[in-house]
Amino acid sequence: VYGALLLIVMFVSLAMMVGTKYMNSHNSPFQRVHYFPRNNDSLIVQPDTATEANSVEAEDTVSHTITPKKDSTSVPIVLPELYGYLKPVAIPWAEIIIDDISHGNTPLSHPIKLTAGNHFIKLKHPNRKEFSQLISIAKDETLKIQVTLQEVFGFLRINVNPWAEIYIDGEKKGITPIADPIRLTTGEHELELKKGESILWKKTIIIPVNDTLKQTINL
Repeated sequence: VYGALLLIVMFVSLAMMVGTKYMNSHNSPFQRVHYFPRNNDSLIVQPDTATEANSVEAEDTVSHTITPKKDSTSVPIVLPELYGYLKPVAIPWAEIIIDDISHGNTPLSHPIKLTAGNHFIKLKHPNRKEFSQLISIAKDETLKIQVTLQEVFGFLRINVNPWAEIYIDGEKKGITPIADPIRLTTGEHELELKKGESILWKKTIIIPVNDTLKQTINL
């Protein structure tokens, strides 16, 4: 009886060892059964953690399909620029400045070509008040502007020793001493001191804006 029982146990052990090798070689998802001979010849079943991990990892893997976006590059549309013209007239004359760019002095031989829309124009004269204005140029039209620049004044106070007749720009202004300053437009003037037909002293002077030029002359 004992011999038969021992033979059965050996047969079962051999079968389990063969089964374990088979599962290892085929990565079976089932549990591996290991036989460890103990005193009571009991069987110990251990899970195959590597196989289970591979199985879980395979189950958790999610496939993603990426659909490429269509090329949405657009071609910009370039519209042609529209133009109009400006013809400024300034009295006596002026430098033309449009959008901080000088376009020469008046009078002009031909109108100034500008893009349609708003522009800022200045008319500048050294001895006149500056003119400035926002203008609007229409397509294919000529805008005409005529401006008389306002005069700006200053003063001349002159002392002559011993005395003389005062001429400014060829016009007699009096005989020194003159109590009050002489009011003149700003800018350059020709100052002459005469006695009769004799020119005793001559000079070009510049009258400042809203200020007084002082001259003391000893003949």
